[in-house]
Amino acid sequence: MEAEEINLGYLLQQDIKRISSNDAAVFTLGHCNLITALCRRSKVSEEEDDGGLEPVKGLDYKYFHA
Repeated sequence: MEAEEINLGYLLQQDIKRISSNDAAVFTLGHCNLITALCRRSKVSEEEDDGGLEPVKGLDYKYFHA
């Protein structure tokens, strides 16, 4: 497999937009763990009422290139 750059921010934005505009009454939004990890790495302050996050499912290469 060749290395290729991806615009993760764009992919997340597009995917969250697609999921949130879905007509289904219930849907899974598993991006919160990735976003939290990126924020922690960048030392973004956390608030007490941010709540705990539980893993939903892995977001791998195949997920973003389906």
